[in-house]
Amino acid sequence: MKDACEHFKIPIVSGNVSFYNETNGLSIYPTPMLGMVGLIESAEKTMTQWFREDGDDIILIGATREDLGGSEYLKVLHAREQGSPPYLNMETEQAVQTCVLQLIRAGLLQSAHDCSDGGLAVALAESCMSGPDRSRGAVVRLHPGRLRTDALLFGESQSRVVVSAKPAQRQAILDHAKGLGVPAAVIGAVGGASFVVYVGDEQSTTKTIDVPVATLADRWGFSLERTLNQA
Repeated sequence: MKDACEHFKIPIVSGNVSFYNETNGLSIYPTPMLGMVGLIESAEKTMTQWFREDGDDIILIGATREDLGGSEYLKVLHAREQGSPPYLNMETEQAVQTCVLQLIRAGLLQSAHDCSDGGLAVALAESCMSGPDRSRGAVVRLHPGRLRTDALLFGESQSRVVVSAKPAQRQAILDHAKGLGVPAAVIGAVGGASFVVYVGDEQSTTKTIDVPVATLADRWGFSLERTLNQA
């Protein structure tokens, strides 16, 4: 963490780390908390994570690898809390962040959302349901190559950002990313009332996810209330 903060020149103003946490006699993970400070030079250039308009391109900036170690996928679906977390190449991260910031400042993007807990599928779902109306669907087509489908959807490879943009800006975005040596590919389009993901190559694709955005938003927005009521 120290090396990353120094590399990215991130000002840390406060923090707290608890290494010995227990609840009802059971240990929980160590919890480092960092307080950071940043400067927004122009409020008009801020960016939100949710998809804005039907017909917008969905573009993945960054590369997906076989990174399931330490992931939410292993923990939630397989009850396995193990494996090494994904490796962070700080030069790659710097390039991706620089690319996205420059695209935002140039006014080329409609939205931008990082891929973190849960991987690409979760980032896409959040982009559909986290806006004011929580009802912006998307159709996505992913080509796994040699990747397993679960790693493609839920792996937590670092240095990836899901962005959306007008189709007229597509080539400018791809060219800008290429100029910085950053992978970028159009993976779908905004529209409809469901979050739909197809996985496969040009010869054969499988509809892997097909869920109404309203259902996703309900699960995402009220899960804590349901859990507490059940308790």
